[in-house]
Amino acid sequence: MRNTCVIAKRELASVLTSPRAYVIGAKFLALVGILFVLDFRPGMEASLRQVFSHVVWVLVLSVPLLTMALLSDEYARGTIETMMTAPVTEIDVALGKFFGVLGFYVLLLLTTLPHYFLLSAYSQPEFGQALMGYFGMMLVGGMFIAVGLFFSSLTKHQLLAALGSAAVLAIFTLLPLLLNRLVAGRVARFVNYVSVSANFDNFSKGIIDLRSLVFFLSMMLFFLFLSVKVLESRRWR
Repeated sequence: MRNTCVIAKRELASVLTSPRAYVIGAKFLALVGILFVLDFRPGMEASLRQVFSHVVWVLVLSVPLLTMALLSDEYARGTIETMMTAPVTEIDVALGKFFGVLGFYVLLLLTTLPHYFLLSAYSQPEFGQALMGYFGMMLVGGMFIAVGLFFSSLTKHQLLAALGSAAVLAIFTLLPLLLNRLVAGRVARFVNYVSVSANFDNFSKGIIDLRSLVFFLSMMLFFLFLSVKVLESRRWR
């Protein structure tokens, strides 16, 4: 775990000194602010539920831009060989990169807290519901970052990594919304189970659904596992 923490700190420091991260962060905050203003009208529910639901769609494009350089940049600069010859394992590298970007993502989420305080000044939003909403956003972010890390491990081209992860995230997030209108029965239940939006909706309501929790954690671990396997395959090339 010490090696993981060292890599995570290094990655977080790298992200915090990257102009790209601040551009993405600024766009994220601007979109969240716009959604906050547009989602609240007289008679609307006093909660961040609608804002969170829309933010999930924003993350489909934002997270791939944050993660596209995680390993692709190491490949392009040739520093991955130096890293892998150090006394670290592939698991250390994958988890370190993952937690480094997750740390930046948490900072982004914390900057949305003023919206909750502003809402509290003019209404009485449920604290538990907001807390579960943020917990759900953490799970969504963790899954998205794991997907982005996997695609970044596949290529040295950052643009390809971003496009690949964005496409997969769109399949899990946007495609089920379209398929729900076309399918029914068991197929519809399966589509809902693999839908990010449907699983996050439970948390945005303030409900901890075990199935949704298992979905996000299993997807997160699955793509982290794939990233480790890709790194292991590169060691023997």
